[in-house]
Amino acid sequence: SGELRVLPSPARYVAGYATIKRLDVQWVGVLYNVTLSAEEQPVARRLLEPFSCFPVFIEEEQLHFAEEIAAEVLWPLFHYVVSRMPDIKTDLRSGFHAQWEAYQAVNGHFAAAVARVARPNDLVWVHDYHLMLLPGLLRARQPRLRIGWVLHTPF
Repeated sequence: SGELRVLPSPARYVAGYATIKRLDVQWVGVLYNVTLSAEEQPVARRLLEPFSCFPVFIEEEQLHFAEEIAAEVLWPLFHYVVSRMPDIKTDLRSGFHAQWEAYQAVNGHFAAAVARVARPNDLVWVHDYHLMLLPGLLRARQPRLRIGWVLHTPF
């Protein structure tokens, strides 16, 4: 219909949000399965801001490449599946380098987005291996942040 609306998510995270909504929590994340034009992005920001949600807009191809390196390299590594690790000679030609650059760029987009809303001494909690570079990038931007990182994958 060409209309942007904010609706409650049916996802399992909603239950967790109800538990912590009394805290001053700000959510920074990607809007999955949503493609917005450059003109629509500020509208989405305005609609989400009252809910303390701050979207990170990343080009679809860049996000895809970053997710590939997470799925093809990091996930196997954290699950002891090391039979398929990148070979620097062949994988540079096959796209590994582009995936790594996208992974770095996505973490950079998140760092910029968090830096816009985080204040000194805030606690920033980063989830999982998709954003493993984010704590270091945030520390470089805002040394006084308290940063936690959780790896959901057990060793």
